[in-house]
Amino acid sequence: MYNASTDTLPGSVAWLGYGGLLPFVGTALSIFVDPHHAELWSDALMAYGAVILSFVGALHWGFAMSLPCLDAGCRRACFIWARCRR
Repeated sequence: MYNASTDTLPGSVAWLGYGGLLPFVGTALSIFVDPHHAELWSDALMAYGAVILSFVGALHWGFAMSLPCLDAGCRRACFIWARCRR
């Protein structure tokens, strides 16, 4: 299992993660730069946020289904709330 205190992410993985913020920043700035199409940019921002949220939820479901080290309570929390506290 990944331990953030002792393991580090490869640089390429970190850059890809930070790159996922670009659409958030770009569409948020576009709302102010192009006020005539602000509703369009706002919809695009919400749609991208929904896609990212569903992706992160799917990751938690995947962990809940595949990690044998999770106890039943944590596994249930991963399925219901898409998160698990240890």
